[in-house]
Amino acid sequence: MLNSIRSIDTAHPPAGVRPDPDLFVRQLIYRFRSPGSVAAQEIGRIDQYRLLMGGASLDFVKNPQISYDSTSLLAILKVAEEICTSLISPDRNRHPGWSTILPFPLENRSENFAYLVEKIVGIPVEHITADLTASLSNLLDQGASDGVVSNENYIPVCMSLVIDSQALLL
Repeated sequence: MLNSIRSIDTAHPPAGVRPDPDLFVRQLIYRFRSPGSVAAQEIGRIDQYRLLMGGASLDFVKNPQISYDSTSLLAILKVAEEICTSLISPDRNRHPGWSTILPFPLENRSENFAYLVEKIVGIPVEHITADLTASLSNLLDQGASDGVVSNENYIPVCMSLVIDSQALLL
């Protein structure tokens, strides 16, 4: 059994399994960014939401929130927005030296969607459904002005995948 798992080969490594909200953030950032001061600052910005997302406190004295209410859902949305902004449309002042993780031109929607779904959610390209692609395309189109797509328009797409991967593994 283990040999059959090891024999599986893909063009891109699969997404990591989300063990804890705070670890998920770190793993996602480190999957696309090398460790350093900018990555540490980004993790520090997101770390303030740890208890609201159900993660352990730094000293394990405070209990994490175990139920979901509007505050925790807003925290999850904010963390997804922060992560996706840093990955898809990094600010040159906050994220010096970072560029978008989108490997294809912005017009190549299906290729960029496939890349994001595979890397964030861990679904292999061949299992991506037409419904998922259509939903992501609708999200992309909602923010596009006059049909022109920018990096910022991919942020809601990324957010939906980050939130979905989190929901799948709760």
